[in-house]
Amino acid sequence: MTERLRLDVRGRFEDPPNARCADLREAITEAHLSGDRDRLARLQAEYRAAAHGGNAQGAAARRASPERQAKPARRTPEREVRMSLARFGHLAAGQLEDGSPYWNNVVPGAFDRWLARRSASDCVFSLEHEPSAGAWDHLGVTERGLWGVAYIEEGPIGDEMLEACRSVLWGCSVKLNVVRSEQRSEPGANGWPIWDLLEVDLVDAGPVSSRPADDQCRIMDVGGARPWWYRVEQQHERHVQLAESGILRRAGSGPAWRPRFGA
Repeated sequence: MTERLRLDVRGRFEDPPNARCADLREAITEAHLSGDRDRLARLQAEYRAAAHGGNAQGAAARRASPERQAKPARRTPEREVRMSLARFGHLAAGQLEDGSPYWNNVVPGAFDRWLARRSASDCVFSLEHEPSAGAWDHLGVTERGLWGVAYIEEGPIGDEMLEACRSVLWGCSVKLNVVRSEQRSEPGANGWPIWDLLEVDLVDAGPVSSRPADDQCRIMDVGGARPWWYRVEQQHERHVQLAESGILRRAGSGPAWRPRFGA
């Protein structure tokens, strides 16, 4: 069953990435740090091809790979990004292998087995579900869903990613392998079937430039500071409050302003 929650869920019968992916991830990191975009694009294309033809030895190869020791020796809190990645109980639209639409719902406990057996670095940090200039330092769950803290690597592309998280990007998405799922007896909206995802494996996670399936999955802070979308949202809420109280009509300028004599 293939789906894009943004959450992006791969087929439940599809194998995990193979050993070749472990070698490519180290090369991709080096390309990010060097700023070589042509080499980066080529390596990402090779990574997609290798992941598509994965084998069961991929997980063991990644655990043994020297790439896992390739994180920057010097780390600063300013390059840490905290994100909300998946929310329990949210119905997101997906597409079955035959192309028909359906709803999916990640249930509490779905990530527990993966989190108990794997480390955060086993999940690829991604931009638009492509390996990108960062690594997951921590992944965990709360009563609301999955969240994580990523470290953005130093280098030209990493600096661009960090600035984008501060000022442009806001939505987040995860790609999953579905291990166990169950279809509900009653369909959901539009007559689409509903599948509860009971157990899943994490493949990659990170920001997306388009609107995520769950708009509550967001970049929460960058280096301990609120990102741009939070400030914009707060300004909008203040604008609404001022408009509702009438203050916006008595002061200021622009199309919302009207003089009120004798007030």
